[in-house]
Amino acid sequence: FSTKCAVCHTLAAAAAVGRVGPKLEVRVAEEPTFKSREELVYHAILEGRARGLGNMQSKLFEGPEAREVAEFVAAA
Repeated sequence: FSTKCAVCHTLAAAAAVGRVGPKLEVRVAEEPTFKSREELVYHAILEGRARGLGNMQSKLFEGPEAREVAEFVAAA
């Protein structure tokens, strides 16, 4: 997370204070279950996003690493 996500996103669990993307504790927490939070993040990692103040590229992480980052953010 720290190497590719913290530049844009805020996430207290990673001491990240990015100012472009959404605050992940807030946005991800809106999802009702751990699984839905994990899937939201996982699909954002794989597909990217083009909303808000910036554009998040797709495939920032791939394979097991993508799932690990999604799990980390969902649990934060």
